Amino acid sequence: MASGRLLVAADAGVGSRSLPWAVLPFLAVLGASCAAELSGSRLWDWLAATLLAAGLALGGRHWLPRKSGRIALLICIAAVALGALGFDLATIGAAAARMSGVVVLMLSVALLRPVFAERQLDAALAAKLARLPAALRPATVVVAAAAASLGLSFGAIGVLGATLGRRATPETTAACAAMRGLVLSMLLGPSTASVAAVMAVYPHLSWTAALGIGLPLALVGGALATLMAPPLVMTTTEKRRPGALLAAMLLLAELAMTLIAHVALRLSMTLSIALAAAALAIGTTLCWGRQDFGAALERLDDRISESWTSVMPESALFLAAGLLIGVMQLPELAVPLRHAVALLLPGGAWSVLAVLVLMPLVTLAGIHPMVPFAILAPVLSAADLGISTAGLYAMWIVAFMLSMLLSPVSVLRMMTSSNFAVPSRLLGWRGNGGFAAAFAGASALLIVLCCGA
Repeated sequence: MASGRLLVAADAGVGSRSLPWAVLPFLAVLGASCAAELSGSRLWDWLAATLLAAGLALGGRHWLPRKSGRIALLICIAAVALGALGFDLATIGAAAARMSGVVVLMLSVALLRPVFAERQLDAALAAKLARLPAALRPATVVVAAAAASLGLSFGAIGVLGATLGRRATPETTAACAAMRGLVLSMLLGPSTASVAAVMAVYPHLSWTAALGIGLPLALVGGALATLMAPPLVMTTTEKRRPGALLAAMLLLAELAMTLIAHVALRLSMTLSIALAAAALAIGTTLCWGRQDFGAALERLDDRISESWTSVMPESALFLAAGLLIGVMQLPELAVPLRHAVALLLPGGAWSVLAVLVLMPLVTLAGIHPMVPFAILAPVLSAADLGISTAGLYAMWIVAFMLSMLLSPVSVLRMMTSSNFAVPSRLLGWRGNGGFAAAFAGASALLIVLCCGA
């Protein structure tokens, strides 16, 4: 069975795969997710989610030991228990099935990282940055991180870490600029799985409507990130390497394919990015290895297996969060909770600010932001806050952004610490606290002004 092949391969690990065909089930999951949007049939979502769940079951040793994996397992047990008590298990499962596109996005984007690493993009970026005035370099890093994240997601941190980690000082400034650029990209499109998850909760909100408030917020955030960063000193003498220009062209090609998929096929931005990333990763791997097609196919198979293994913990959590969202949408729970939330929140801009402050504070305790989002999103309506649906969407995106910057266990903070060789304690409150506070206040004000009902 194809799904078994992918995840037996992932479970066995690279170099000890009992079955070599990880490519086929990956294409099956990607195809099912696209078919769900193109046909409007939720059965395709169920198929994709079933394949992913089977893969997680076969590769349990890769995600169950992780904290996010254990949380996911507890949520799944609770959802099944509710179904056994007579609650509508189909509604709960449908919410989780919609999260399959989020997992596809994570897996597809992960396939791009080795493609760009091989093209030595880091040397080209370092040479370009070294030519700019020191005062302009933080702004350039923010913009580069935001642009690259739309195609590479967290892979952009790896590219920028290789570019700046041993060449730029202060190191903390470079690392924080990259972090801020990545989270600002979330306002422009589904550069991370968290954005795709929020989009899945508001499927009728168009990307253009979301961009209407997302773009002003991104511009304000970019200005704050630039103004609050000291100059960067570059110490590079490396010349541009031959493969760097090709790497930059590939990134532009991936962005172009994303727009084509979104406009021509009318796919969501989540699946447009996933489809473009998968097409580019598969195409380049096979093209560059065309002299030995069998070896190229095996290399592609290895990369899919490795990527699936790396995203398993987050995949389990996002699918489980879909279950939790489905639970919170049950009328038996949603109605009383909605009344309770309406009584607790002060209303208007203060309510928006309260969410933007409280959600990052919750994540400081080591709780993944998907958990408070999954609890509150189904019961907190735009009408309760006096804003439009686009404003509500933007509020959740900003809340995720701040949580990712400040949480001690966020993937972004851990990856940045590793790739920039900067202690994690310097990247939370000490590195990004001032920016997070300023951006939270500015975002609450801008959301209410631009999206007030």
